[in-house]
Parts: sequence; C-alpha cells; structure tokens
Amino acid sequence: MRFVIAMHMGCIPVVTSDHVVQPLEGVVPFEEFAVRVPNRDLPHLVALLRAIPAHERARLRLGMAKWHRAFIWCALMPSSSGKVALRGARVM
Repeated sequence: MRFVIAMHMGCIPVVTSDHVVQPLEGVVPFEEFAVRVPNRDLPHLVALLRAIPAHERARLRLGMAKWHRAFIWCALMPSSSGKVALRGARVM
C-alpha cells in the first residue's frame, strides 16, 4: 500500500528488496517508473538517488502517469479480483 501512496503523491518508487516480488511484477514494466536499488547499495542510497539526472526523473514520472492506475485498482480491490486487475493492467 505504501507503494501506491507514494505514486499517488508523485514520488518515484524506490524498490530496495532483492528477493521480493512486487505487485503486478511481470505484467507492469517497473523500469518505466521505478528505481531499483540492490540491498548491497543501501548504504549509498541517498547519493544514488541524488545522482539520477533530471531527464531520467522526468521519464520515470511519465511512466508513473501511465501505470499508476493499475496499482490503485489492486490496492482497493479484494484479492479475489486479482485476475481482473491483471487484465486491466495489460490493456493500459
């Protein structure tokens, strides 16, 4: 749910878990709107995020605008509607 709230607030999601499958992983192209940071790089997280160029942040925000609806749907609907959410995400 924090992921959805961050996107709703206009924040670029930062995924910091090496072995966690994110919602809609494999359906939604995370590389279009999120930054992935391996656990081993967490001590340098602030520097890594500050080093992202403005044009890259703009590209990620455009990706968020494109894909955020898929995550809002999944956060608000019960788990039994997961198949419908996946179909909706593929259409976007």
